[in-house]
Amino acid sequence: MRISLPTRPPVLNYTLIPLTEQGLLKKIGTYVGGAVMLLLLAGCASTQENENGAPAREVVNPDHVAPQLAVDARSIRTIQLHPTRQRRRTTPVDAQLPVVALGSGEQLQLSFDLMAARGRPLNVYFYQATRQWERRLSPSEYMRGFRRDDITAYEPSEGTQVDYTHYTYAFPNERIGFALSGNYILRVTEQGDEEAVLFERAFFISEQEGSIDLRIDRVPVAGTNGLAVQPLVRVRPPRVLQGRVFDFSACFVRDGRLDRTRCTDRPRLMDQPTLQFELDRRRGFAPVGGEYRLDLRALRTTRQIERIDRAPVPFQVRLAPDQARFPDPGMAVPLNGQPVTSRVREVPSPETNGEYVQATFQFAPLEEEPVNGEVVLVGSFNNWTANGQAPVLTWDPALGRYVGEAQLKQGEYEYRYVRAGDRRLRSLAEGLPRQRSTVTAFIYYRDPQRSTDRLIAFTDHLVRP
Repeated sequence: MRISLPTRPPVLNYTLIPLTEQGLLKKIGTYVGGAVMLLLLAGCASTQENENGAPAREVVNPDHVAPQLAVDARSIRTIQLHPTRQRRRTTPVDAQLPVVALGSGEQLQLSFDLMAARGRPLNVYFYQATRQWERRLSPSEYMRGFRRDDITAYEPSEGTQVDYTHYTYAFPNERIGFALSGNYILRVTEQGDEEAVLFERAFFISEQEGSIDLRIDRVPVAGTNGLAVQPLVRVRPPRVLQGRVFDFSACFVRDGRLDRTRCTDRPRLMDQPTLQFELDRRRGFAPVGGEYRLDLRALRTTRQIERIDRAPVPFQVRLAPDQARFPDPGMAVPLNGQPVTSRVREVPSPETNGEYVQATFQFAPLEEEPVNGEVVLVGSFNNWTANGQAPVLTWDPALGRYVGEAQLKQGEYEYRYVRAGDRRLRSLAEGLPRQRSTVTAFIYYRDPQRSTDRLIAFTDHLVRP
């Protein structure tokens, strides 16, 4: 039996955009001869419009997929979702991808802040999704126990200038269990109303069956002087599924950025029952550097923090300008596109003692000339979404920079400057420095009996610059 799932709130599509514009292209043409690469947005599940301007049906590119999530409510900040157990010693636990093995007893930890002095109970719902993040099944087909749960573990901030309430929730638990592997989406809502959505986040339940091995190759890309990352994964399916070679597919994610997921359903069959998947060289991950990174753990002047004004509420923090011409080398620890608060040492408990500050960002494009269109700030603090709530920067001709603000909690963040409305990514191959990153491979099996994709196994690989 199938039931109709509730309508999702509207999702605003976007694409990461050029850090520079015409002046940049002139420089590129002179010095690096085509170092700008055009890449299709990894989240190519897009919404077209009909002649009346109303949204038309979604068009899904099977090779590029991304979860379509509800826009975060303005009252919610610093959303984190990660395993409770640290899998990789070099990566903070709250930077780990939210993946657990089916029936293993492992849990995921959800935490977030409600920007209010007093909290209230909330609800959480769970939806299983296909590899393309389509929500097809009814809860009875993938859940054990209840289809929703109450979030009642919350406590107010202590000794902070800005009041907030910190929530935590761990699952699977006695009330919530999963009967099916695959892609999942959790939805946090006001109590008793599934449509009163506060936010949504993606996570994964893996069977971890068979064997899986991930290798990373570096390959040259025409038009650039860097090497692209080309992942290759070999998987030996569990015996019961061997022989169904064309029902398997692989997806690859770099640095936890699910909006840039790349998939292939074309296995090589040279060594059956082992299957081999790799991205075409032209679709490998481009040789661009990491995102800009911000260390906001210490509220004092540093290399990144120019000035702190503690008189207003919240504190005002002015950050050093981000120079497109001279990019910041960033931090060595991979953050996987997640907000990280676990390494804040200035306060007894980062969860409830961490301060929220009003951070002023500055971006100086090449030529110190404005680009065409609005420049928007996206990052791990807003789920990389350039929607109507993302900070829009304004051009300051006196400084030759874009300036904008975002309210952030003490912690570590990754971010990027984008131009709203552009559906293509443009990035200088040499623009930002290369950093250590993580590539994750997911192996899916299209189960005809379940009408969805099961996640058979996953693994990751640390890529050094």
